Amino acid sequence: MTMQELIELSAGILGAAAGDLTLESRRGEVAGWDSMQHLTLVMALEQATGVSIAFDDVVGVESLGELLALCGEKEAVAR
Repeated sequence: MTMQELIELSAGILGAAAGDLTLESRRGEVAGWDSMQHLTLVMALEQATGVSIAFDDVVGVESLGELLALCGEKEAVAR
């Protein structure tokens, strides 16, 4: 998944404008990013990338950059 794909996916789920999100965007700072939307975002990432992300890996993720890095790690393992 690319940075732009993650930002566009996140914007749709979080109800934010893609132009307002960056890899530094963090939970608690983006208005729509609550715990339920966090899980929705992770499930959408799993579906988009075809990888499974363990709950323990997701809990500590605080930014879009961390999500992108986690997806990259999981995609690399799946190959």
